Amino acid sequence: MKKMKIRFLIILAIILLFLQITGCAMWKYHRWSEFRIAESGFSIQMPGKPRHFTMSTSSSINKEEYDQWTVIDSRSNQQFFIIMAKYDESQYANMGDNELLDNMTRPTIGFLSEATQIKAQRQVDNGYLMEEQEWQLSLRTNHARSRIYIFDGKIIELIHIYSVSDKEMEAGDHFFASFIIE
Repeated sequence: MKKMKIRFLIILAIILLFLQITGCAMWKYHRWSEFRIAESGFSIQMPGKPRHFTMSTSSSINKEEYDQWTVIDSRSNQQFFIIMAKYDESQYANMGDNELLDNMTRPTIGFLSEATQIKAQRQVDNGYLMEEQEWQLSLRTNHARSRIYIFDGKIIELIHIYSVSDKEMEAGDHFFASFIIE
């Protein structure tokens, strides 16, 4: 009986060690849920139910209103934003995606206006041009990363605010990787 308990504990310890070593991505993000709005044309995973706001601005290709969804993760104080602005495709029909990105007034969120941009690079992600940016926030010790996509008359910007740690970087990576254009 005592040998069986010891074997059981050894097996359990090995399983727990294996899960710890592999990071068990499924477990890390099991509380995240899919966020989707039918007319938006995309889905993404977020660590909670996002709050919706309609914001006003003159940025994002002369659009005066845009939609913003926000989740603040109370456990880590990380912040996740989705910003969606629609634009008149006919007005920009002669522009390619690179030119559209060049003509956007950046950034769309106020706290990034005081930030220092550390990095910006464009690449194709699942067939869509995307610009990834990294920011040092001047009024906080935090960083921000953003990704901007343009498709079907919409500009979608994903923003992750975090303090610099590998754990929080992984959460941002998961947030960005879960974005799917449908």
